[in-house]
Amino acid sequence: MNRFLWAFIAFAIFAAVCFLAFFMFVGTDITHQDTSNERFYLVPMGYLSSFVSGICLLAGFATKV
Repeated sequence: MNRFLWAFIAFAIFAAVCFLAFFMFVGTDITHQDTSNERFYLVPMGYLSSFVSGICLLAGFATKV
């Protein structure tokens, strides 16, 4: 397999883990001042790694031709 396809697989798995961790395992905490304490850093990391995995997939297909 091409190195770009391996990078695609790695970034896609990382994106899936980020999204699953945010939506399933990380909950919302309500503080004493009635503000929510959510961990939103996982969502941009998931979107960024999804974008990078798409670029790697396109580069992997482009180098096979």
